[in-house]
Formats: sequence, C-alpha cells, structure tokens
Amino acid sequence: MPTKQLVSGTVILSILLLLNFSSGWLNWLLQLITLMILVIVYGLFAGSLLPNSTPLISRYAILMDKTIGQEELNYTRKVTWAWVVLLTWILFAKIDSLFFQQACLENQLTQHLDTLSFIGMTVLFLGEFYLRKQLFPHKDHGSIQDFVMAISRISLKTIWQFKPQHSPDRNNSV
Repeated sequence: MPTKQLVSGTVILSILLLLNFSSGWLNWLLQLITLMILVIVYGLFAGSLLPNSTPLISRYAILMDKTIGQEELNYTRKVTWAWVVLLTWILFAKIDSLFFQQACLENQLTQHLDTLSFIGMTVLFLGEFYLRKQLFPHKDHGSIQDFVMAISRISLKTIWQFKPQHSPDRNNSV
C-alpha cells in the first residue's frame, strides 16, 4: 500500500479513536473542531447546488472524464444532493450532541456519532461507486482503488476554481 494512503488511513483512524475515547474538555474541543470542518464541507456541497453552479460531484466527474454526457451529469447532481442530505443529518446530529445532549453523554448514539457518520459516508461513497457501474456499464470504472487514486490526484484548488466548459450538452442544468 502506498505511503500516502497508509498515512491518511492512520490519521483518520487516530482521529476517530480520539473522538470516541477522549473525555472532558478535550472531547468537547475535538467535537467543536469536527463541527467547524463539517460546516465548511456542508457549505461546499450545498453551495455547489446553487443556480449557475456546477455540483461538486459533477466537477470531479468532468475533471476525471472529459467525455461525460448529460445523463451522467444529471446523475452526479443527484449524488451531490445525496451527500447534502447525509451531511445535513450529520450536522444536525453533531449540533444536537454538542449543545443539547451534554447531560446525556452516556447515550451510545451520541458517544459514537463520529464513527456512525464515517460509516454512513463510507456506505454512500462505496454504494455510489457500485451503482454508477450498474447505471453506466459502457464506462471503464476500474477498481475502487483506481477510483480513489483518481480522485486524490485532483487538487482541491482545481475543484474550487472549476469553470465548466460551455458546450451544447452542458448547460446550466448541470
């Protein structure tokens, strides 16, 4: 396994362990930091669904496959909506657990919210990958590892500064 993926996996696992097994002010501080990160990620996904914007997942799809068609762009818009729905649930659950469930910290759901959120995001990510393979069998999707590597090669700056190419089949409905 390449070093970059091993380091990333170790960091993610360490954060999850810290979030689940820390206590007191350290736990609250870590939870607050994850809330701020979640708000930023939510804003990026939701903001990309505004009129005259290209949905976040569509940006990745276009950058990964220059021959993407309108049917696939419509699909990626729906996937972006699915991420917004999941992130909305996680955001409300995080706010609830941080500010309204302080007296009920023994609640198992509250204690493991970050792990459950990570599992939900993993299921959506993997489920979307395999659903796309079923819906668009004419495309070469490669393995899940190839897909993750292709995504990781696209810089966040490129995604942030994305300007869609105007073509007859890429109108503002993307």
